[in-house]
Amino acid sequence: MAFKFGFSGDDIEGSEDVAMEEVDFRRFMLNDSEVRSENMPRLHRFDKLIPHTRISYSMGENEKVPRRDFFDVKYQLMGQDELSATDEILLGSSDIQTETYEGGMKVWECSYDLVKVLEQEPQTPQSVLELGCGAAVPLVHVFDHVLRNNVTGVKLTLADFNTSVLRLVSAPNMLLTWMAAVGRTESALEGEVEITQELVDQFLQDLSNRQIELQFVSGSWSSQFVRLLEPTKYDLILASETIYSLDTLDVFTDTMLNCLSSTGSALIAAKKVYFGVGGGIPEFESELQKRSVPVQWVLEDKRGVGRAVLRINLK
Repeated sequence: MAFKFGFSGDDIEGSEDVAMEEVDFRRFMLNDSEVRSENMPRLHRFDKLIPHTRISYSMGENEKVPRRDFFDVKYQLMGQDELSATDEILLGSSDIQTETYEGGMKVWECSYDLVKVLEQEPQTPQSVLELGCGAAVPLVHVFDHVLRNNVTGVKLTLADFNTSVLRLVSAPNMLLTWMAAVGRTESALEGEVEITQELVDQFLQDLSNRQIELQFVSGSWSSQFVRLLEPTKYDLILASETIYSLDTLDVFTDTMLNCLSSTGSALIAAKKVYFGVGGGIPEFESELQKRSVPVQWVLEDKRGVGRAVLRINLK
């Protein structure tokens, strides 16, 4: 069987204790992080993000909710008179351009591993943050569960480096999830929806009635990012394929830990090795070990390069 659930990092072959520098992740908040002005974290309202246009969507092979088609995103961009630097990249074929575009349009395979773990979670957390959300496949799963089970009083925060990604895929996917959950789409195969102000108002009113708070954040992981979200500390933090780069591994780790509540959990899905960029699960575990934060492997897929989902708790 390819998948394995519920074992600790101590069970992994080759794991050994190595003396290393200790880091107090709370000291991360004592000073501002070095962030370019254009990458400074910012909050965005759904009604200001969502495009008022006709969009197409489909049901992915591994998905239970509709998701906006990538070709439709490109079609929308081609019709715009002005394009941001990120928009220009999205019209190309690049997966990642460091400090400009971090791959948010692509649905990375570890997202589905994270959904497998979420399907086994016994309780619905009251506050959820997805870091590097992109298409937000894991958080969309949580949102769909919240809607279909009439869970109230929930805060959902979607964070991505690029505002364009939030506008073009994250926000539309949340709207599509709501439409499917409340029966606004007659069939999941219809394939198109016209986003109007009336539809947006109905969406926001229904979320208000359910006491669901929806929040979007763009910009770099940083101490400023954490402060922007305060005083909220999250019961559940999700991230998929965010630990591929050694350049951002430490700031991702500190941002995640400082956003996590003392009784919360973070679920991080990743490949064991990211060839050519230096990151991966062993390097992430090393950062956690420096901070004396325990980690548990809750899912492993040994096929190919190997993938896993890790659970992190502060105590």
